[in-house]
Amino acid sequence: MSTDFVCAGQLCLDIFPRFENQPGCTVGELLRPGSVVRVSEMSFSVGGCVANTAGALARFGIAVKAVGRVGDDILGTMLADLLKARLDTSGLVVAEGQQGSYTLNLSPVGIDRIFLYSPGPNQLFDSTDVSRELLENTKLVHLGYPTYMDRLHEDNGRELVAIFDAARQSGATTSMDTSLADPG
Repeated sequence: MSTDFVCAGQLCLDIFPRFENQPGCTVGELLRPGSVVRVSEMSFSVGGCVANTAGALARFGIAVKAVGRVGDDILGTMLADLLKARLDTSGLVVAEGQQGSYTLNLSPVGIDRIFLYSPGPNQLFDSTDVSRELLENTKLVHLGYPTYMDRLHEDNGRELVAIFDAARQSGATTSMDTSLADPG
């Protein structure tokens, strides 16, 4: 099956608890050890470069395939279901025995946001996830956030190079969003 665009790489379920704090308090005042912080409704969204880039392309009416790994638990199922509502997800791999990747987005009123990120199966993403069959007749391959996918930078980036070699051999144009890894 031909797809004009393939967006591959990091995926996660974004979880947003809604804080009820008053503006002007500090993180230390709000998140004190032993305290209970009241939040209200929680929202869920797809996150990561694949969801963001593929979702934007789909909104413009462009046929795009999402390629990445999701866990086989409730988090992975939720992520896959949210993606299926908007995208061709036939390029998703369900990683057996892996908890889904998620980001807990803490955005208290008046305080810069804090992300608690669990990479889950993104750690296992490699060149086998971007198969030659998947690349047939693809015009553009976009890879997102390799800095968050450990296997892509092991062995001097061997798997990362393999993905771009396969894309080049298929005749696709390539692009990459590197993201800024936390120096810690």
